[in-house]
Amino acid sequence: LEPYGDCCLGSINLAAFAADPFLPNAILDLVRLEKTTRYAVRFLDNVLTWNEGRHPLPQQEEAARRGRRIGVGIMGLADMLCELGLRYDSDEGIEYVDKLLHKIKLWAYDESTELAKEKGIFPVFDAKRHLDNPFFDTFPPELIEKITKNGLRNVTLLTIPPTGSIAAMA
Repeated sequence: LEPYGDCCLGSINLAAFAADPFLPNAILDLVRLEKTTRYAVRFLDNVLTWNEGRHPLPQQEEAARRGRRIGVGIMGLADMLCELGLRYDSDEGIEYVDKLLHKIKLWAYDESTELAKEKGIFPVFDAKRHLDNPFFDTFPPELIEKITKNGLRNVTLLTIPPTGSIAAMA
C-alpha cells in the first residue's frame, strides 16, 4: 500500500462454484463465478464510496479518493481443487488455477472499465503510464483498448489476502 492507503478487500470462495463436486463430471460454474467477480468489484467500489468522509485521518481520505484501491481476492482454492478432482501440487492443478485466475483478472478489470464509464475514473488515472506496466502484457487487445478509451475506476483490483478470519466467518 501507499502511505495512508486503505485495505478494501473481499474474497470469493471458489469452493462454492463447483458443480457436482467430488464426482467425475465435476466442473466449475464459470458463468456464476464471472457474475460474482463483477459484483465483487462493484461491491468493493461501493464500499469506498460509502467510506468517504469516514476515515480517521485526512491523509487516509485522500489516498482512498485518489486511487480507489480495492482488492478482490479468493479463498477456498484447495477445497475447489479437491471438489474438481485435481491435486493441489500437480501440474494439471497448477495450470487450471493459472487459467482460472487469469479469467478472474480479466473479468475484474473489464468491470472496472464499465464502472469508469458509469461513475468516472480514479482521479490520477493516466492510461499510458498505467498500461506500461508489464502486468498488462497478457491482457487481450480488446480489453487494453477498452481501458484506454474508458479508463479504470480503481488503481488496483486484485489481491490474495490472508483469509483465515474471513473463512471462519463464512
